[in-house]
Amino acid sequence: MRMIKKLMGCIEAIAATAIVVTTLFSGVTGGLSVNAAEVTDKPAYYFEDDDTMNKNGVKYVMDKEDSAAFKEYFGYFDDDDSRQMNIFHEDTTVRIDADKSAYSIDDILNVYVDAYQLSRDESGKLVFSMKGRSARGERNVFMLSKMGFDPQNMLIKWEKTGDKKGIYVFDKMTFSGAYNSKSPDGKFQTESLKESSYTEKETVDIDFLKVTIKYKDSEDKECYVGAIMMPDYMTDKTVLHLTKASDEKSDDVTDNTYTFDAADKDTQVVDSEMFASILKENETKDVVIKSNNNVTFTFAKGTMKSVEGKNEYDFSTIINETYADTMPSYVTKDNFVAQVKFNYSGQLPATASIRIPVGTNYAGTTLYYSLMNDDGTFAGTQAVVVDEEGYMTVKQVHCSEYVITKEAPSLKDTEVTSPVEDTEVSSAETVETPQTSDGYKVYVYASCIIMILAGVVICREVKRTNA
Repeated sequence: MRMIKKLMGCIEAIAATAIVVTTLFSGVTGGLSVNAAEVTDKPAYYFEDDDTMNKNGVKYVMDKEDSAAFKEYFGYFDDDDSRQMNIFHEDTTVRIDADKSAYSIDDILNVYVDAYQLSRDESGKLVFSMKGRSARGERNVFMLSKMGFDPQNMLIKWEKTGDKKGIYVFDKMTFSGAYNSKSPDGKFQTESLKESSYTEKETVDIDFLKVTIKYKDSEDKECYVGAIMMPDYMTDKTVLHLTKASDEKSDDVTDNTYTFDAADKDTQVVDSEMFASILKENETKDVVIKSNNNVTFTFAKGTMKSVEGKNEYDFSTIINETYADTMPSYVTKDNFVAQVKFNYSGQLPATASIRIPVGTNYAGTTLYYSLMNDDGTFAGTQAVVVDEEGYMTVKQVHCSEYVITKEAPSLKDTEVTSPVEDTEVSSAETVETPQTSDGYKVYVYASCIIMILAGVVICREVKRTNA
């Protein structure tokens, strides 16, 4: 049982509901302040997720710049661990524990679920766009978008009583509908009103949801408590800079990481000026470079340096998941998973941990990652267990073309070249693939010699008998 990380804030109850909402979500902080002191040690409303969110002690935290952008836009955050993004799954549920809450259901005015799309401006700062809303409460019951939540699935619901009247009661909020609101390429989506239209809707990509309870406190002020939430499949698709961490790690894990996000840029080529800036960051931080195809490069702190003769660095990739008959003989159709081509060729600025998507259908299985030589041989095979998110992480010091297979590749007639240096990683091991060619030749030669010697002995015996 775990309480999810939440946002809190109060505003003087002198404005109408529409004005409060507009002020709150337009990025204007106005009269908003952190609700640090409550009438009791209990939180206003205790969000309980029954261990279905942020599973297995794994959490995702934003870097400082993105966290500051959230605080500036929404106007308030919890002081403790405000950089955490709550991650929900298909079986996630959230409810309010009344016994652990300072206020009752009678104090609730509304419950909102808002859908947000994230982008970045030219300076790299986060831009927030609210694309949908559903609401339930004393003052309204409406749904401006379809995101997997209906008015009866929003922490509170209307329950009829025996006298044909009704009351609001706390209810468990399920995320299965929202979780499955995604595009064929696996991006979170919702319906949104088109610009300059009050009726026409369109389907748009979104990054996260914000669930908010609006209530009146003991001083009759209108207050808010809520949480931001993102589906697990969006952690590597969002423009938000997120770092995966376990509960054992400090919440400021991203203080030691610099992220350069090139995934949504027109090009993944880093020029000399930008690379000099990255090198400066690498003096004190690990560097993570996000590229296209959801591939990421991670360079350990203090390891990067310029490569002689390189004025720019292309971190883009081409991933081909279709088998071709032109593949080398050691790659069969049944064994083939994908071919990875790095558009950068040659020595990397340092040893890189490269995270490559192969699909959740391979989660928990061991795949093999090999350098493809131009002469039809392979080298430096790494055996890697695919993580639960469908990624394999390999280490390499240079880039070229590689192949991923279900079993360790082998050559029948050609000797394998020596493994590439510096390719071992904790989750991957270099595999020496058994070669049949040399052993077979030795066996044939030895058999022939034995047969010749046997023939000589037989001939001598025959001559001796006839003498």
